[in-house]
Order: sequence, then structure tokens, then C-alpha cells
Amino acid sequence: MRRDSDRSHFRKRRLPSGGPRTGGKKKAASSFYIPLDRVERALKLIQQNLPVTRGTLQTVFKHQTYDETRRLGLRPEIEAHVRGTRPDVSGTAPPSMVGKACPRATNAPGATLGWVRAAGLLVVDQVIPEGPAHQKLEPGDVVTRIDGTLVTDFVTLEDMLDSHVDRTIR
Repeated sequence: MRRDSDRSHFRKRRLPSGGPRTGGKKKAASSFYIPLDRVERALKLIQQNLPVTRGTLQTVFKHQTYDETRRLGLRPEIEAHVRGTRPDVSGTAPPSMVGKACPRATNAPGATLGWVRAAGLLVVDQVIPEGPAHQKLEPGDVVTRIDGTLVTDFVTLEDMLDSHVDRTIR
């Protein structure tokens, strides 16, 4: 298992037959990752005989540094609020990982054992025409909140989208 930002996942590699297996070379084009929090959510729903729904805005997001988001127009007071609410190194887990024993230690001088957060925010990269976000989001928009919840990483974004299937979000 490998930790990457806020995501726990297994690294997989496709076999010549097309099936996945764990492992893979670091820079192999055939490697991909399965986020374990999404798998765990799906298993819990299946165990409860509930449908496994996934929310989507049919939008491509990318994580950008605070420097990049400032160039896109992020106001200083919003950046200060986000940094104060979600520091880059935090002793608390993201909401979907609460109760799981997967902390990551850093070797930086003075660093504490905790969850390492990427410094920055999510930015809209592409919006699928006629999708749910069409004419509501556009490339370069910086996402800070969904329905009042601070969203700075992909795990939180996926949690919010999956918990709002067939509902309007703002």
C-alpha cells in the first residue's frame, strides 16, 4: 500500500491478459491506483444491500498550489482562511479516513506524525459540455467549498459528490 496525499490506495498493474495485479513499475504507463476509501464505501453499501452510487459533475479537476490559485484570482482572505482551517501538515485525518490507522510520518525537521496535506486547492481543468457543471463552472475556477464544506483535496470532493447523488450542490 502506498500513501499519496490524502489517498490510500493499492498500486495495480495490468497483466497481458488485461487483468490487474498488485505491483508495477514506478513509471510504467500501465500502472494505476485504486483509492481504498472508495472501495471501502462500496463494500459497506453492498453489505447493506444498497446501490453503490457515484456522484459526478463530469468535470476534470487538478490540484494547484496556492501560488497558481492566486494567479487565477484567489483572494488573499480566502487563502488565509483555508490555510488557517486546513494546515498543510495536520494531526487530524481527512473526514473519510477518521478512525483508520494510516498516519504518515514526515522526516522534515520539526514535523509531527500526522496527515500530510498538499498545499493548494482544486481547480477546474475541463467541463464536459452539456454535463451537470456546464455553464456553472469553467476552466480556471478555484473550488473552495461545496454546500458549505471546505474542499481542498480529491478525497473530500469525492465524498461530497458521492453523498449528494441526485441532489443539487452549491
